[in-house]
Amino acid sequence: MLRLMMDHHPQIACLGEFEEAVSQAGNEGWPDVAWYRAWLTQDRAFASKRLEIDPRIDSYSELVKSLWAQLASRTTKPIRGFCVHSRFDRLQDIWPNIRFVFLVRDPRDVAPSCVRMGWVGEPTRGARYWTRSTSRWLRLRESIPASRYVELTYESLLADLPGSLGQCCRLLGQSFDPAMLEYHRHSTYDAPDLSLANRWLHHLTPRQAELIDLQCQPMMSRYGYVTSVPVPKAPSLIERLMLAQANRIGKLRWQFRRYGVFLSIAWILGSRLSVHSPVRRYVARRINAVRRRNLR
Repeated sequence: MLRLMMDHHPQIACLGEFEEAVSQAGNEGWPDVAWYRAWLTQDRAFASKRLEIDPRIDSYSELVKSLWAQLASRTTKPIRGFCVHSRFDRLQDIWPNIRFVFLVRDPRDVAPSCVRMGWVGEPTRGARYWTRSTSRWLRLRESIPASRYVELTYESLLADLPGSLGQCCRLLGQSFDPAMLEYHRHSTYDAPDLSLANRWLHHLTPRQAELIDLQCQPMMSRYGYVTSVPVPKAPSLIERLMLAQANRIGKLRWQFRRYGVFLSIAWILGSRLSVHSPVRRYVARRINAVRRRNLR
């Protein structure tokens, strides 16, 4: 939603997700360029962009810059950006002066979304995505000046759209434009709705909310999120085992519904093969075809 709002500014282009720029990076160094080229050819999101991989480039960062230059050239707007959810902390190793808008949402609303995406099989496991991302941001924030970032909560964004979007625009030397609120007229996304905040009250059991609180303290308090109980209780050994089992079963059920049993098992096995394996490439093409059919 925020990406679409920013993209509807007359001077700002937010060109979708560019996760492949850093998603395969570790804390230090970069993946082997030959491996990365092969991996890109099997990534659904990258394939949808129809970018050219220059075989002459033997530097990871230069290859990423080449891909971005192609993507950025598709707009005439002077200010251009993209979305990254995973290793955004590595972006400044490629673009030292990059600016960030970090959007954080109540982890109890994030966790059920992870189940719907098929990343986890039960919601308390989804809290790990929130803690990982938020911890990464807090470390990154300490290393960059305040002039290079804006930090927002999803709830404050919905409560004051012009004010919050104005902060984002000022980061880029621009002013809020009312056209930013018209994104829903040109996309599959609905208009902003304050009721979208705190949906976890209707989608989680009290115990699930408590277990997410337990994992996400004390970072929740940094952003004004109050735990559902004063002192969250840690799970017993039996409960941990039951949650682990529910997670495994839930993920498998999601995969079987989405891809079918045969293709799901083929991908579980094929993803363990070398990225250069013909079998892995074949299975990746089949998986990506299903993913394209289920895009929003």
